[in-house]
Amino acid sequence: MPEIRWNLLTDEIFTIVHAGDSAHAVSLPDVLAMLSSDIPIEFAALQPHQFHAWHAFLVQLGAIVVHSVGGDALPSAADDWRSRLLEVAGGDDPWCLVTDDLDHPAFMQPPVPERSLKGWSDPVSFPDELDVLVTAKNHDLKSNRMTAPRPEHWAYSLVTLQTSGGFDGRMNYGVARMNGGYGNRPSIAAARDPGWSTRFIRDVAVLLSCRAKLIEEGHFGYTADGGHRLIWTLPWDGSLESQLALPECDPFFIEVCRRIRLIADPDGSIVGRRKGSAAERIATKDLHGNVGDIWVPIRLSDGAALTARDLSYKLVQEIIFSGDWLHSAASEPYGEDGPSPLLLATAMVRGQGKTDGLYERQIRVPAKARALLATGAGRERLGQRSREFVTLTSDIQTKVLKRALLTLIQGGPDRLDLTDDRCKPLLTRLDSLVDTIFFDRLFDLAEADAGTASARWSAEVIDLARGILAEGIDGLPIPEARRPRAIALAELRFNWSARDILGRYQPTGEQPSHERSDH
Repeated sequence: MPEIRWNLLTDEIFTIVHAGDSAHAVSLPDVLAMLSSDIPIEFAALQPHQFHAWHAFLVQLGAIVVHSVGGDALPSAADDWRSRLLEVAGGDDPWCLVTDDLDHPAFMQPPVPERSLKGWSDPVSFPDELDVLVTAKNHDLKSNRMTAPRPEHWAYSLVTLQTSGGFDGRMNYGVARMNGGYGNRPSIAAARDPGWSTRFIRDVAVLLSCRAKLIEEGHFGYTADGGHRLIWTLPWDGSLESQLALPECDPFFIEVCRRIRLIADPDGSIVGRRKGSAAERIATKDLHGNVGDIWVPIRLSDGAALTARDLSYKLVQEIIFSGDWLHSAASEPYGEDGPSPLLLATAMVRGQGKTDGLYERQIRVPAKARALLATGAGRERLGQRSREFVTLTSDIQTKVLKRALLTLIQGGPDRLDLTDDRCKPLLTRLDSLVDTIFFDRLFDLAEADAGTASARWSAEVIDLARGILAEGIDGLPIPEARRPRAIALAELRFNWSARDILGRYQPTGEQPSHERSDH
């Protein structure tokens, strides 16, 4: 039987779709050639939680290739990509999913100095068993769901695990670009549009522009001569002695965090074997994930990379406006992003032995808001307004809606038990509704005076809260004997509290319009 290696440089492995064409398979150099030529494509077999890992891999690879030959121009032909990828990797083996010689690397699989897989895990038949979604609880997406995995599924899973995997128990360590074993590798980036080609060309340019700064900052220890670029090409026996120091790596290094080898079964299918390590592949524990990742914001107070537990409006506005974070290089708008760029955010949230969800959001920044963000005074103005909107939302949630809902649940008591958390789902619902409108309203009101902006925001959030109170009246377990009293008192308390907040921003002597409409 002929040797099957699935060479990413020559074999048509990746299924893509672009305008006007049906899905068809191409090689990795073909993918890079289309991206660098600004041809819109989609990856048919790529799963949403793998998007950022694959994008970051392609961008880092593109920057490595461009820097290796000098200049800043991306190759446009697949043959040029193929020859340059061969050169930076030192041969074909690092681009093959299967390489039988354990002394040699395979794609995202380091050489095995022991020259034996004795003591490695039992064969893994499904690529999603290697992926970051491995979890007993199967949150969001279930593992072992692929009944007929193709080589591209293995490639995507390898890239996702090896470049964004976290701590998964003893001898299973995470990546250097992550703050702690239970952290994650989020992405905050700007772009003209969310297309793969648009973002690839843009972010390669961003990464190349950051190289000198990454080298000059002594924090990282990178050198002008560079270092190891494709970490999977280096032998790794998993010992503490084989651990790499960050200064040994190139600023654009593509890492691996696990010892894995794929094997071709006699029937032509692929299975995986894995083995733990005594330490992280790269010794960066004291850097808390701050190693120069262009997509990750850095907390200024301690120099730690962002670990996102969600991408709520509260967190995103804090990152953009608070001054407590060093913005990710990829999130700074470029001229090519157009007058109204997108802010794209994604985070795969991890916990101990589980995944807690994939979070994504897109925020369109209109031209007038972008102009404000371009100046220190404008950014501070928007930041102050954003914080005011967050505070007002919290006040409406806790002082208006919560008290009214507790009045319903507790049957209209004279004194509320504020520790009662039975209304928490409805309070969370208000936060979710606010999340869908927060940035649109913030940018719409960017040029309004402070009083007008706060009045309009308060009125809209109170309207949302009033709708949730109506849901509570229909659905909450209200003591039947006290139902009329509870509803009357709840509405009264709501209106009183709402009027107090709205009254802060009304001209003297004018009654808030929301109150007038109630009578």
